[in-house]
Amino acid sequence: MKRTILFGFAAMAALLLSACSELNYDGPKTEIELDALINMMTKASSAGPINNTTFATGRTILLSAYYNDPNGTSHSQNYFTDIPFTYYSSKWAGGTSTATNPKYWPHQGTLNFIGLSKEGFSSGTVTHGGATVATSVTFAMPDNSTNQDDVMIAYAGGKAKPSDGKVALSFKHCQAQIAVTAKAGVNDATNNYGISIRSMTLRKARYSGTVTGTASGTDGVTISWANVASGTQANRAFGSTTTRLTTTAAAYGSGILVPNQSPTGVAANIDILVEYTIHNGKDASGSPLSTNLSYVYTVPATDWTAGNKYTYAFTIGLTEITCTPSVAAWGSGTGASPSI
Repeated sequence: MKRTILFGFAAMAALLLSACSELNYDGPKTEIELDALINMMTKASSAGPINNTTFATGRTILLSAYYNDPNGTSHSQNYFTDIPFTYYSSKWAGGTSTATNPKYWPHQGTLNFIGLSKEGFSSGTVTHGGATVATSVTFAMPDNSTNQDDVMIAYAGGKAKPSDGKVALSFKHCQAQIAVTAKAGVNDATNNYGISIRSMTLRKARYSGTVTGTASGTDGVTISWANVASGTQANRAFGSTTTRLTTTAAAYGSGILVPNQSPTGVAANIDILVEYTIHNGKDASGSPLSTNLSYVYTVPATDWTAGNKYTYAFTIGLTEITCTPSVAAWGSGTGASPSI
């Protein structure tokens, strides 16, 4: 009789153990940390391009995770959603140095992660699509032309608990980078003559939209934009410092912009206004002579694409102005702080 009772207790304990949710596991815990990376050819901070490939430690990552229970998809569920991860105590972890909020790996099963960085945008709605929270994230960017920060999204799927607790997130830029260079034409730059730039202004671009990052493969993310055309158009100056041109191209300004927009119709044409001065030597009394002029360059009707860098290279002469547009990956190297 005693053996039967003991067997019954043992069987009941086994059943309770198997029914116990993995999320309630009370054994040794391993904290979830991040290796926050940015792809070699697409890296930037809110101040423009940077030289290293690690995520800027002053930013915040909103991290969500979805739990994949090995006992069946019916047991899968949101693990946590939009938890701020910041860099403190020499690690990327949940919470901040003054308000820690550590998150822990499950004892078994895997996690899908999706991270969103929208530093600088205090407003704007974040939502998740589908039943699995960590397969897509959507950010409705507010319509604010004066605040175009570098929104980034990363995805990592099917991750089991590693020995060090770290999961690598390789971030992808959601916006396009715009850069402008200017130089004088051959024989158009001399001491008393030559050309100076007074200002360059990107006009009639839109600064809002809804961006979605969707899981692509194991650790990739596809970026898509919607509702861009519904945003207001605004003018933003690249810079206002007077620059005396030489025959060597010099960077005049750069910035980050919402992609998936192109000119449609005369009223909607996105253009760059160039205001410049031609120096005409000196008059009889030795005073400088100059003429202020302006030139409007219409941006070609090609959608800007997230993660690309678009450079508009102006050559300004006394009698002719040309602009040569080019496109490349976001690229490396330092650049002027974005003013658009």
